[in-house]
Amino acid sequence: MAQRALRRVVSDFFISVSAVGILLALLVSMDVRVREEATALVNGQRATQVAATTGQARRFVNTVVGVVKDQSSEHGPLMIMLLCGTGLALVMFRT
Repeated sequence: MAQRALRRVVSDFFISVSAVGILLALLVSMDVRVREEATALVNGQRATQVAATTGQARRFVNTVVGVVKDQSSEHGPLMIMLLCGTGLALVMFRT
């Protein structure tokens, strides 16, 4: 029984990580700003200091958040529908 529970937890974790990865890949493919930041983050020189890497990651996250805010302000009703659908799906999967 514990084996099944652990397998389900691991499976759910990988599904969640895959979903986030797919969303990030779609965002990178659709928006030039995010693509530029992701390319700079991946192809940039390896920073020897933690502060430089943290700054790059913070810039990347700020760019992603900005794009999401822009898209949500332009497509408000769609974002509301997306959030409601996600909530409904979570409730359906939990019960």
